Amino acid sequence: MPKLKAAFFYFFGLLVVMIVATIFLFIEGHANSFLLLNTYHNKFADYIFFYITYIGDGWFAVFVTVLLSIFPKTRKLAIIVFASYAVSGLLAQLVKHLAETPRPSTYFTLVQYHKFVEGVDLAGSNSFPSGHTTTAFSLASVLACYTRNKKVQFLYLILAVAAGYSRIYLGQHFLTDVVVGAFFGTMTSIIAVIIAEKIKP
Repeated sequence: MPKLKAAFFYFFGLLVVMIVATIFLFIEGHANSFLLLNTYHNKFADYIFFYITYIGDGWFAVFVTVLLSIFPKTRKLAIIVFASYAVSGLLAQLVKHLAETPRPSTYFTLVQYHKFVEGVDLAGSNSFPSGHTTTAFSLASVLACYTRNKKVQFLYLILAVAAGYSRIYLGQHFLTDVVVGAFFGTMTSIIAVIIAEKIKP
């Protein structure tokens, strides 16, 4: 598939990130991996991750879709972006409500964990998988397939990874949730791009 091949740089980088994250998860475990990744906080990082997490918000995906639909040359891409977001989002929400796993704020006692970021409303349940991460990787993966610029592809990857990490930093999700969310978002986007390539314009 030409579009997937064009994004080889992006997907190779993503594969490396996923392998490293999965190995770290297996070594440290579900709870300890969260505590290790959530150890260091400062005001600047609080500010950055408070806003960067919105890359994975559903409304941001809608905004990108609307923006792309304005221009005739990117209207097909707008449809692909929205289709990937919608399907991956529904999948993530379905699994969330079937699994019903606790989030860090309820998994740990206050004695064990107290590094919450001011101004962040913490949810207590439906942790697995991370919906924000699913959306972030759905967007990044589709957009990466439609650019040959490796620097832009790298930017998409960095932003998606940052959005995924922000869910851990803000105390909303475990690494497990983020890894699976990234997988859902990526696979859904790949399927959407493949289907779009098979449909004649």
